[in-house]
Amino acid sequence: MPGFSGGGGGGGNPSTSASHDVSPIFSTYGVPMAATAAVLGVLTYQAYRWYHLRSQRARMLLTRAKSSPGELPLMRPIVMDAAGEEKFRNFVRASKLPRQLKSALCRDGVFIGNPSKVVALLEKMIADGSECFQVVTDFDATLTRYHREGKRCDSSYGILDSNTLLPQWYRDEADRLRKKYYPIELDPLLTIEEKTPHMKDWWLQAHEALLKTNLHRDWLGKMVQQSSVELREKTGVLFAILEHCNVPLLIFSAGIGDLIKGM
Repeated sequence: MPGFSGGGGGGGNPSTSASHDVSPIFSTYGVPMAATAAVLGVLTYQAYRWYHLRSQRARMLLTRAKSSPGELPLMRPIVMDAAGEEKFRNFVRASKLPRQLKSALCRDGVFIGNPSKVVALLEKMIADGSECFQVVTDFDATLTRYHREGKRCDSSYGILDSNTLLPQWYRDEADRLRKKYYPIELDPLLTIEEKTPHMKDWWLQAHEALLKTNLHRDWLGKMVQQSSVELREKTGVLFAILEHCNVPLLIFSAGIGDLIKGM
């Protein structure tokens, strides 16, 4: 993929030549709306996660996670009352954003907790131009699909945890660790400081088990092909636009870089 690196590696390099005229690309592909899609995707996903972990339904989601640790609760659209929704849309319509971007932000199911800050950031990014723009994005459940037809897609670690190229004992151990630590990760009553030691223990034990499998690098491509991991629709188009406009792309992920590169 053009300008693509995994596991926290750098993306494509910014242009060192004279200022590049991107106006034809702006008109053809809707850039910078397309270029900001990854940023908006991260903001939207994190808003959904923040809302659900602190809503009245948080306990219900935690119960579901404990009863079926292999399946994440699917996120639902955030619901605003009619007055709040209209106020938000009027604020977006009154901004200086391009018509296409306003239309995208005003779609049903879109909610931004701090619209004035987001709109100001978008207006500044457009005014500064592509030469001052860089996309920094997460990978799992951001560039990749979260679920398909109600079933969760594999994450980069999920590719390993369920693959038959690795021994059964490793898959059993990965499942045991997930059942123990995943409810802790979701628990809305615990602080980040309280969760961190448990997440560290999960990571260390999982990697210790993985080291004992004698995993070969040349297995990774086949593992990706056998998994349910899938890039979101038009992700490749976004990458191509970023490369054409010389916009750097940094994928900053806690996932496994070699598997990310294999996608």
